[in-house]
Amino acid sequence: RVGFSDWGCYGGTSTPTIDKLADDGVRFTNFYAGGSDPEKSLWCLTTSAHGGHVLGSRTTRNLYDAMWLGGYATAFIGLWKQSGSPLDIGAEEFVGFLSKTPVSSFPEEVAVDRATLRILANRGESKKFSCDQLLANEVKTYLDRARRTPRQFFLHVVLPSQASFQNGPKGRAPTDIRTDDAQRLDQFMASLLQALEQTGLAHRSVILLTGLSGIPPESDGAQNSEWSSKTHGLAEGNLRLPFIIRSPRRFPVKESPALAAMWDLYPTFLEWGVVQRRVPGMNGASLIPILRGEEKSRQELLYWRTDDGAAQAVRREEWKAVYLATEKSLRLYNLSQDPGETTNVAQEHPKVVERMLAK
Repeated sequence: RVGFSDWGCYGGTSTPTIDKLADDGVRFTNFYAGGSDPEKSLWCLTTSAHGGHVLGSRTTRNLYDAMWLGGYATAFIGLWKQSGSPLDIGAEEFVGFLSKTPVSSFPEEVAVDRATLRILANRGESKKFSCDQLLANEVKTYLDRARRTPRQFFLHVVLPSQASFQNGPKGRAPTDIRTDDAQRLDQFMASLLQALEQTGLAHRSVILLTGLSGIPPESDGAQNSEWSSKTHGLAEGNLRLPFIIRSPRRFPVKESPALAAMWDLYPTFLEWGVVQRRVPGMNGASLIPILRGEEKSRQELLYWRTDDGAAQAVRREEWKAVYLATEKSLRLYNLSQDPGETTNVAQEHPKVVERMLAK
């Protein structure tokens, strides 16, 4: 989980490596998760299904499988936030932790493909390899092997947050935990970039950095800077994410306000990787034309629905509409004036409300 304003280049804590990544690439300011649940958001990424679909509903689309069929080596390193294993949907290699397995800041075991490897150096009182160190070493090892083969690679890394640790912090403010996570991620990215340079892969590798979802649903009024978290889970604080793309090729766009979401990444990877496979029924659209400066936005609107149907949300231009099953009418917010979604202006803008409703 990453709050929109957690990183330095988005107004948060000091993250020099991430900030440099943003300076060298493109920073998106209206990028959204697939839902407030990381598992749902990861599913939207791997299937290009929008946030209105129910998690796990039938789909034949899969990102890892598509990249593999396009000739890419595929791997996943880190915390897998879905049922099963990434090996089940097209990843050739997997090192990390499955969602059903407790994660520790100093893990005593880790999954390696279908096997479980015990880390003797972390057994008992001995704590030699932190979770971050372990995953960073795996990334370095993978990149070192990748440079020795002619195949291009698609590597997906998910760094576990402190909140996911079974021995995680207790009694600390969520904002303090996210600050620590931002600094952890910054250090992790420094080691990743160093590994890319040392292996000679930096000049031909594209990096995309974001979170799986925003901060968890909290009581109305809980704040993530100016972005609020709501109990229904579809507020800006729950959904809006920082998102950076750095490519060896410099694009004319440095910052983009285009509406984009997790389900846009799958088609972006397909176009960027020149993967010759058309996948019908995708909800996402490639972001490449935006990066080239050819289009200002590819999505007219973004849509989410909680799996239990208790809440729905639509983002269109500067407007955000939220419908709760417990209420008789639609809530409407002007995010350009009210990013915290504090003032319902539906009665003042009936024509906008009409535009937000499904026909």
